[in-house]
Amino acid sequence: MFRLVLSLGLLLILSPAALAQGESNDDSAVTHSGLPIPRFVSLKSDFVNVRVGPGKRYPISWVYRRAHLPVEVIEEFGHWRKVRDHEQAEGWIHKGLLDGQRTVMIRYQRRPIYIAPDASSAVVMEADPMVIAQAIECDTAWCKIEILKREGWIRRDYVWGLYNNEQIQD
Repeated sequence: MFRLVLSLGLLLILSPAALAQGESNDDSAVTHSGLPIPRFVSLKSDFVNVRVGPGKRYPISWVYRRAHLPVEVIEEFGHWRKVRDHEQAEGWIHKGLLDGQRTVMIRYQRRPIYIAPDASSAVVMEADPMVIAQAIECDTAWCKIEILKREGWIRRDYVWGLYNNEQIQD
């Protein structure tokens, strides 16, 4: 009987997060933290432990070694956040190691960064895959980003760390 109650309790805790794992944050749920699930955040540090469960008693699965890496928060439990990265890997991180600053990561191949949100405008730089940029402003087709204190525009489908149709205002 105890196991059944415990199992049902776990299902009740996990079900809202499971329902909120869609691609768009239009269907997001608000949690006890007051923040929507799912949502994108970034890592604060160059050394972030990812655990198999929400607490220090759980073993470390791996360590992220990239500050500002965008990750998606898909579940909350107390001070712990379950995150998903660009490779779809999931694990638990303490909320103190996460930052609300929005960053994006360049996808797949080297991409041009333009002076204006128009592919016919001048290219101001190119960004290699896996480069992390601060997201300054995004509309439905373009994002203004900053890399090493240089700003420019990139097609939003060239980056990871945004929901479909999500807009960011400066």
